[in-house]
Order: sequence, then structure tokens, then C-alpha cells
Amino acid sequence: MRIEPVQSDVLVVGGGLAGVRAALAARRAGASVCLVLKGKLGSSGNSPLAGGGFAAALRIAAPQDSPDVHFADTMAGGGNVNNAALVRVMVENAPAAVLELDAMGVKFARSGNQIAQVQAPAQTYPRGVRTAGGGSVQMMQVMADATRAAGVQIIEGVTVADVMLRGGAAVGALGYSPERDALIAFQAKAVILACGGAGQVYPLTSNGKDLTGDGYAMAYRAGCRLADMEFVQFTPTALAWPPEMRGMSAGGSLLGQKGAKLLNRLGERFMTKYDPERMERTTRAIASRAIFTEIVEGRGTEHGAVYLDVTEVDKVDLENISGPQIRQLRQYGIDMFRQPIELAPAVHHCMGGVVIDTRCRTDVPGLYAAGETEAGIHGANRLNSNALSEAAVFGKIAGQEAAAYAASASATPLDQASLEKARAEMEARIRPGAAPHVLIEKLRTLMLAGAGLERRAESLEAALADLKKLRAEADGVGAASPADLPRVIELRNMLEVGEIIQRAALKRTESRGAHFRADFPNQNDAEWLANIHISKTDAGPALQVVPIKRD
Repeated sequence: MRIEPVQSDVLVVGGGLAGVRAALAARRAGASVCLVLKGKLGSSGNSPLAGGGFAAALRIAAPQDSPDVHFADTMAGGGNVNNAALVRVMVENAPAAVLELDAMGVKFARSGNQIAQVQAPAQTYPRGVRTAGGGSVQMMQVMADATRAAGVQIIEGVTVADVMLRGGAAVGALGYSPERDALIAFQAKAVILACGGAGQVYPLTSNGKDLTGDGYAMAYRAGCRLADMEFVQFTPTALAWPPEMRGMSAGGSLLGQKGAKLLNRLGERFMTKYDPERMERTTRAIASRAIFTEIVEGRGTEHGAVYLDVTEVDKVDLENISGPQIRQLRQYGIDMFRQPIELAPAVHHCMGGVVIDTRCRTDVPGLYAAGETEAGIHGANRLNSNALSEAAVFGKIAGQEAAAYAASASATPLDQASLEKARAEMEARIRPGAAPHVLIEKLRTLMLAGAGLERRAESLEAALADLKKLRAEADGVGAASPADLPRVIELRNMLEVGEIIQRAALKRTESRGAHFRADFPNQNDAEWLANIHISKTDAGPALQVVPIKRD
């Protein structure tokens, strides 16, 4: 295995919207930029799989909307444990971010000559902006073309293993390329982690296959605090049937549309029991738990799901929200316009992540985070369409800030002894042993058992005990060939992130947003209007409860 050096002013890890937006912003600020990603640019990460929804107070459909109302909705949806300063930055900058994308050639659904806005669940006014035709594939192709045209160096097919530090500051990263059978040594003056969430830690997820918590684990090992990791959002709109599309989101805004109805196998519109005022327009957390309850109490379909009937939803709106899914379902004989579809809760978004300030700076000098890798925006529960807004706003900020930092920083060579050690450790993993995918499946099972939709102290403690055994097993994992090394890297990250989620979920003895403790079913503001920060120590994760202070 050879060591291949790559140099740039700014290194961006992750190829979704936050990553490409960061790379573009840093390049336009005059920095040389390298963008490294696991997959192919334009189809990597979660962004190409997203429903294409942005939340922005453009005041087109609702002149009475404003960033202040968007702020209030986001804070309320997040159980008021959001970082208010970060939320303020997002809501103030979201309208401009959408208009910038529009000017770059991203096609949004329009009403006449204006961008159309729809009302998504938990939005006071219609502020949802959708990419035309539903889905984000076209948007990400536009962004990929812009990134290439800007002169960003793009390196695909690399799994980044660790951030490299010198003197306590980030100076690059190490990654592995199976195609080149090379350890890639990225030297940079600033590093941006924009590599998404950790949906693949669970057995059913709407996330892409490359979302294995890499950004969280790398930042944690580098010395950054993580926060809010107990808050894992399950989407109520993941397809349960057909099996070929299992886990794919049917469209996050579907439940907010007039005429949408959730039904159990008995034909009952069950949301009358769980949120009679908002019905299907409730938050994702409430809808997911309602669906879960219907299924476990025996009122689910034969495929372990419930029905969503959208036959009364406006067909144009339906096409704008779920166009790609509509067309794919038709290949399996299912017509959303004429018949119900089957849905079940699946992990969709991690609200927690790396602690940042309003300039996307982490605890480590020269290290930045953006998009789902960061913490603070969503609090206990993410509202519909806020994720892409977050990615666009903070991706740009991270890129600009990293470029400014790099402009005044000196290039620091990577430590050769550390590189040789990393290469030796990587080569040593190519050996007979337990296959990484076997342990990954075990991890997914215990994650759902301990930190699924419903949590209890007993199940969390049991899962943590099993996780300790699994970590011991992981010491014997081997890669049958260099092609398996990325899964070994991912397993390490997934085990680390899995433990952090479980410990944070055990620590928070209340229910709030997406975190539901069956043994503590009520929200407890007296004790838990606070964030849980997690830091790495020699003894393992150290958890600190940090009360929220509001001005």
C-alpha cells in the first residue's frame, strides 16, 4: 500500500449539498480546494435522496411569514433545546440561499413566474420550496457541474478515516482508496467535515449507504465535543413496500398536504387519537410514534406498515413532492394517484453532531463542520425542509470561514511517522477474521433494540452491554481484500457513534422531540432544558449536561 499525498488550502470531506456548497464558497474566496467523497459527485451522500424541500421565509405564498416566525417554528419543533444563535443564522440566510441556488440553475417548482411555496407539517405559514419534479437529483447535478467549473479538485471513492492534527490544530486527513490501493494523505490548512449523519447505524433508514457517522466519529476522536446525539429522527414516510424500495422516503412533505390520510389495516384514520388538532400535519416524531404504536398493537399491514392515502391530494403538488418515487413505484405496479402506499418509520436524520459556533468553527482550530455533521439547529426534532436550508446556509459559511483561516495559516507538513504508522495499521487489517458486515448487522439490531423509537433504561443498558462485547469482537475483524477496508473503517466509526447515541439516550431521563423514554414519558423542562455534550476521554465518552441560557 503506497502513501499518496494531496495538498490544498481547504479540504472538504463530503459530497452532499453542504459539502459542495462549502467547496464552492471556499474556492470563490480564493482558496485552493480539495473535495473528497466516498461516492461519485452528484450522487453521493443524502442530498441526492432528499425530497428537494427547503424552508425559507420568501413571503411569496404568505406575506405575513418572516424569519422570526420561521425561528419560532424551528425552536418549538426542536423542543427549545436548539442553539438559538445558529437557528437565527439559518432563518435569516435561508431566503438568500434559495435565491442563490435558483440563480445557479437549480430548478424550483414555480407558480407562474414566482417560486411556489407549500405548507409543510409544523410550519405556521407556507414556506416550503420544492425542487421541480420532486427530489434533489437535478439540484445536485447543477451543484456538481458548478463545483467542477470552479476548479475544485475532486477525489472520489475515498473513505476518510481520521483528521490529522499538529500542535492541536487540524492540518489534513487520512483516507483510503480501494481503487488505488493507497493511503491518501490530505495536507490542508483547514478541514471542513460535511459528511452527513449516521442513518446506517440502524437497520431501516432512508439514508444513503455511505452515511455511517464518519464526521461525528472523526471530530470526536480529534477532540471536538458532540451534542444532542440522543435525538435521532425517524421519518414516518419511509416506504415499507415493495422490498426493492424499502427505506426510501416517499416524500417528507406528503403528510402536510390537504387530503393526505394515514390509515391502519382496519381503514381507521388513526391520527385522531394521537394529534386530533393537526392530524397528519403533526411533527415527524409524533407521526412516527403513532405509526409505530399502530403496528406493534396489531393494526399494521402484512408488511409491518400502515397505509398513506394521497389519492385526494392535488396531482401537481404530489408530482412536485414525490415525482421520482411515483415513477419508480409504477415499475412495481403501485400507482400513488389511485391507491394507498405502505409506510413505516425509518431513521431519517440525526439532530445531534459536532458543536460549532455561528462561524462553523469547532473546538479544534482549523476544523469546521456543516450540514448534518453539525449540531444545534434542530434541537430535539428537525422540522420538514430545514435540512437542505441548513446545508445551503452553513455550507457556504463554513467554506468562507475556512478559506479566511487558511489565508492566514501556514502549511504544516503531515507527520511522516504518523503516516507510516497509519499505513502499517491499515495493511494489518487485510487478514482473515470476522467480516465487518457481520458485526455491522449485529450493531444495527442492538441499536434499534436500545435506542429505537421507544427507549427504556433496561433496554439501553442491555444494548450498551452488548455493544461492549461487540467492540471486543471488532478487534478480530479482518478485510478479506483491500476492497473491504472501507467497511472496516466504517465499522469503527459506527461502533463509536452507536455507543455515544446509547449513552446520551440513557442520560436524558425525559421525553422530548424524537427522544421518547417510555419510562420517562413526559417532557421535563425543570431538569432537562439542556444539551448533553459528549467528549472523548481515555475512559470512554464523558457526558456533560449543559443548561441552556437564553438572553
